[in-house]
Amino acid sequence: MPTTLHKLIIRNFKQFDEIEIELGNTVVFVGPNNSGKTTALQALSLWHIGVQKWLAQKGGKRTRIPINRKDLFSIPNTSARMLWRNLTTQKQGIKKDVFDISITLEAITNGKQWRCGMEFRFDNNESFYCTPIKIEGQEPAIPDEAKNLKVAFLPIMAGLSVIEPRVDAEFIERLIGEGRTAEVLRNMCYLVYQTPYWDELVNTIKKQFGIILQEPHLDGGTITLEYKTREGIVLDLLASGSGVRQTLFILAHLYLNQNVILLLDEPDAHLEIIRQRQIYDLINDVAKQQNSQVIIASHSEIILDKATENDIVIAFVGKPHRTNDRASQLRKALRDISGEDYYRAEITGWVLYLEGETDLSIMRAFAKQLNHPVLPELEKVFFHPIRQNEPIIGREHFRGLREAKPDLIGFILVDNIKKELQRNIELVEMMWKRREIENYIALPEVLLAYAGVNHEVMNTLLKRRLSLDALENFEDIWWYETKLSDFLDRLFKDYFAEINLSNQINKTNYHILADYLTPEQVHPEIIEKLDAIYEVAKRAKPRT
Repeated sequence: MPTTLHKLIIRNFKQFDEIEIELGNTVVFVGPNNSGKTTALQALSLWHIGVQKWLAQKGGKRTRIPINRKDLFSIPNTSARMLWRNLTTQKQGIKKDVFDISITLEAITNGKQWRCGMEFRFDNNESFYCTPIKIEGQEPAIPDEAKNLKVAFLPIMAGLSVIEPRVDAEFIERLIGEGRTAEVLRNMCYLVYQTPYWDELVNTIKKQFGIILQEPHLDGGTITLEYKTREGIVLDLLASGSGVRQTLFILAHLYLNQNVILLLDEPDAHLEIIRQRQIYDLINDVAKQQNSQVIIASHSEIILDKATENDIVIAFVGKPHRTNDRASQLRKALRDISGEDYYRAEITGWVLYLEGETDLSIMRAFAKQLNHPVLPELEKVFFHPIRQNEPIIGREHFRGLREAKPDLIGFILVDNIKKELQRNIELVEMMWKRREIENYIALPEVLLAYAGVNHEVMNTLLKRRLSLDALENFEDIWWYETKLSDFLDRLFKDYFAEINLSNQINKTNYHILADYLTPEQVHPEIIEKLDAIYEVAKRAKPRT
C-alpha cells in the first residue's frame, strides 16, 4: 500500500506565516496568480530535500545539517534569505528573534499514521541548516516511512531543445528540478521505451492527439524521437504542439516512477479547454496505476469543476482552505476577483458597494459635515464599485470574497432602481428613496453658495430650469424623480459658458458640492444611511 499524505503544515515559508493544508489521494490547489499554490508545492519539496540531506549527511552527534541554496533545484532563488518570511538575524552581538521555517507532514503508510517535521534555520545568503523536529511519542524523529518517501516536483514543460544528448536517470531528475524540462523529454521517452509501458504511452498519445509516437533512437549519444500524423507524415517531436509535449512529459514521468508524491504545477498549461478535463482524468488513472499521489496547482476552471466532483480542492483565496460543493462560487472568485481584493477583505473585515468613486466621495463629505462616527471607517474602507447600480454584481463579488473570509460582512447602497432588494444580515442592501445620491446635494442654496460672486448667473439659470415648486420645496416630487446628475451636467455647462470659463465641475467631482451643505441642510435619509453603514462597520472582524 502506498503512502498517502493527509496534512501539510507550513510555518514562516515565503509568504506563509502559519497554515495547515488538508491533503488526500488527489488534491487540487486552485487560486489566482501569486496566491501561494506553487509556494505550497515548493514547501513539500523543501521538506523532502531536508529529509534526504539529513539522512545522507548525518553522522556522529551532529544536530543540524547544512544545505546550500543551489541544492534547491525546484525552488529557484538568488539568496537563501528569499525562503524566509520576515527574517531577522543576529548582528553585532545583539540577539534578535530568528524565525525558523518549519514544514511538517502527516501521512499514512500501510495503515500506520506518522508525522515528520523539518526545521530550517538561516545561516547566510548561500546556506542554511536543517534538523528534524522532535515529535512527542515518536522515535526516531524521521520515521522509516518518511525515509522511503519519494517526492517529485514537475514544473510546466518549457519548449524542447533541438538536440538532446543522452543522460542518466538521476541527472534527468536534477534537470527537471532546475526547470530545464526542454532537455529531458526525449530521454524520458527513451527510458519508457525500455519498459512495458511504452505501448500504453503510444496508445494514449494517439487517442488524445491523433499522432503515433515512433520508437526513440540513440545515435552517437543523441536521442531522436519522431511521430507520425494522421496523414502519414513523419515529423520530429520538435514539430509537435506544446500540449502534446506537456502531456507526454507528465505521463512519461508517471510511467518511470512508482509510489511517488507527484507535485504538478499547472499540468493544464498549453492545453485547450476540451482536453483539460481529459488530461486530468488521465493523470489520475495513471497515478493510481502507479500507486502515486498527485497534488496539482492550477487556476483552470475546468480542473476545478472536475476535481470538485471526486477529489479534494484547496482554495488559495485568503488562507488556504478546503472547499466543497461550491465550484460555481469559487469559479467566480478565480475569474473576477483580484488577490488585492482578498487581502483587503481580510484586513478590513467588511466591504462597501456603491455605484462608483463619486458616490463614496459624497458619502465621506456628508459624514464630514455631520462629524459622523462612520467617517474614519469610510476613509479606510474596502470599497468596490458596482457599475449600472446592479446589486447582483455586488452579491456575486461578495460571495466570492467569502470563499476566502467566511465571516466577511458587507453593505450595498444603490440608486432608486425600482427593484426588490434582498434581506440578509451578512450583506445589507439599501437604496435611496430619491433617484440618485446627487438628488440630496444639489439644493438651490448649495448651488448658489458654490457660485459665490457669480451667484446671480447661477440664480438666473436655476429659475429658467426649475419650477417655482421645485425652487421653494426640496421635498417636491421633482427632487425625487429627476436624474440630477444629468440636470447638473447641463446646468454647469451653461454656467461656465456664461462666466467665460471652461467647465470645472462634472459628475466625477460633484462631491465638492456637499462641502457647501450645512449640517442643517443634510437630509435625514443621509443620516439613516450613514448610521446603517456604521453598524455594519462595527460588526466587522478584521484580521489582527
